[in-house]
Amino acid sequence: MERDRLSGPRFPVGGDACSVHQLGPGRSRVADSESADTVPDMPQDEFLESAVRSSGDLAGVFEHDGETGYFYLYAVHGEERKILGALHVLSGRRTFEKGDVQIRWDATESVVGLLIGRRLWAAFDSTTGAGYGGDYAAGVRPDLPPRISAALCGR
Repeated sequence: MERDRLSGPRFPVGGDACSVHQLGPGRSRVADSESADTVPDMPQDEFLESAVRSSGDLAGVFEHDGETGYFYLYAVHGEERKILGALHVLSGRRTFEKGDVQIRWDATESVVGLLIGRRLWAAFDSTTGAGYGGDYAAGVRPDLPPRISAALCGR
C-alpha cells in the first residue's frame, strides 16, 4: 500500500494496543511474551508516517530523522500549516522497523494516536490539543489516560 507524506492510510480502530502490566508512575511493562524485538543493524535513515483525518484539516505525524523521533499534531488545511503539538518519542537508535509504525484516528476523529508494534505510545486530543505519552523504550510504554486508550483501542 503506497503512502505519501501527509495523506497516509487511516488504520482501523481495534486491536490489542492497550494490554500492559503496570510498572510504576507513568510507565508500564509489556507482557514478556509481547516484548518488542530489537533490530540490531537497522539503517537509521529519516522517515515520516502520517494520517490525515477525513475533513482534511489535521494530521497525526511521526517523524524520525535518524537520531530523534517526534509525534506531531499538525494543521494541514488552509494557509497556516503548522505544528499544533509535539511529543518526544525517542532519541537515538530505533529498535523498531518503519513498518511497525501506525498513525490511527479514533472513530470520531477527535483523538489521533501513534502505535509502534501495535501498541499505543502517544496521542493527541484534537479538541483540546492535549498530548499524552511519548518516551518510547523497547519493552515499556507510557501509561495513557483510560479514555484516550479506549478511544483508540476500543476498550
